[in-house]
Amino acid sequence: MAMFAKPGQAFVHYWVLQGLLMLGYFFHQVEDWRDRTACYVVIAALVGFIALKKYRQWVFLCFLCFALYKYCVKFPDLANHSNLNFFIFILILPVQLKVTLFRKEEGFTDFIKSFRLTVVLLYFFTIFHKLNWDFLNPESSCANSKLRDYLNLIPPHWTGLMRFVETVNPYVGWLIEGIIPVCLFFGRLRSFGIFFVVVLHFVLAPMGFTDFSSLAMAFAWSFVNPQQIQSERNWRHFQWLTVVCLLLELAFVPWRFEHGIESHEFLEGILFALLYLPFIILHFWKNIDRRTVRWPRLVTYQLFVLLFFVFGFSNYLGLRTAGNFTMFSNLRTEGESSNHILLGSNPFKIWDFQEDTVEIIWADHRIQGTYRRMPSPGQKIPRVEFSRLLDRFKSRERMAIHLSVKYKGELFESQDAAFDDKFDFHVPWWQKKLFKFRFIQPGSPQFCYW
Repeated sequence: MAMFAKPGQAFVHYWVLQGLLMLGYFFHQVEDWRDRTACYVVIAALVGFIALKKYRQWVFLCFLCFALYKYCVKFPDLANHSNLNFFIFILILPVQLKVTLFRKEEGFTDFIKSFRLTVVLLYFFTIFHKLNWDFLNPESSCANSKLRDYLNLIPPHWTGLMRFVETVNPYVGWLIEGIIPVCLFFGRLRSFGIFFVVVLHFVLAPMGFTDFSSLAMAFAWSFVNPQQIQSERNWRHFQWLTVVCLLLELAFVPWRFEHGIESHEFLEGILFALLYLPFIILHFWKNIDRRTVRWPRLVTYQLFVLLFFVFGFSNYLGLRTAGNFTMFSNLRTEGESSNHILLGSNPFKIWDFQEDTVEIIWADHRIQGTYRRMPSPGQKIPRVEFSRLLDRFKSRERMAIHLSVKYKGELFESQDAAFDDKFDFHVPWWQKKLFKFRFIQPGSPQFCYW
């Protein structure tokens, strides 16, 4: 019987995978309701997806095209999890077109293989990037700064315990994340991999990462064997999960608008874990696929996996320093040497975009908010990123920006830098569209930064 001839186990498995990906996108969009159109679209898509069985695949296809369009417009200014979502949506698009337009299942097995390989590579990069001296340094480690809300639960007079936890936390965090890709790859160990994925993201969700945690549940679900699920019961439970998530998030909207994101994210993360846990216990543990992850057969999927790897490895090639799954890793690759324990000499660096920098001498205070951190005197920024900074001001309502910078030993200063021709450092449009860099932190160690 054809896989998509009727809604059997494999079809319902695909429905739940689609729905979890949509929920991840939903949690991200309603985080601050900044993009109202995207919020309304994903809410309508989720309602249609769970309610309209006959048009379910058309609803998902329309959602997929909309999300890809939004990502294409914003790229490269996407966070790590958004870039990950972008890749996953590109991967799923050919399969969705075949399912929706032609009701064909060709290539679906290769799609699942590629999806699983992508997940393994993602978690490989999260620990490989963190294999650096500054992540393992308790004074600078993102493991301590991002878990500060939890560390603050330790009574202040227990200073010895606090110092001990801060010392071992980076190593424990690295080991936990390091277990995941190994266990997910090998079928016999996969239960442990799924367990640590769930625990890790339940811990991260209250810290403001509910969207990525929901996406991680989709990753875990991809390792469930479609032939072992109880399709009718499974789908009914997922419908209830989606409805409750929608109602809770919409109920929080007035509070979020009044008090801001931070007042809501901890409670949101706790509720997320409580909602997802029963679904995971009921439908994950007994149904995990025990087969080892395999290389896809179709060339297109092979090329996708290779592209995904190159994107995640682009720090070491000299192409990007932001958005490529560094996941608050403290990684620094700028210059002739890196803080990476294994790749400290930058042996794979081919391009010098990270070293082609503009030094900020003085910057108008109105640049504040254009980046996550305001450029300060003495700070350097790659030339590609500096040119994108000026483009942002050109696209806004006309205002004069006073800026003074040094590039290749020459001083440039203007009261209207965005529209001053001498600040045109001849950066091709494709570099600004493809590459993304952070400001270069002066001195050492490399402190926690996205």
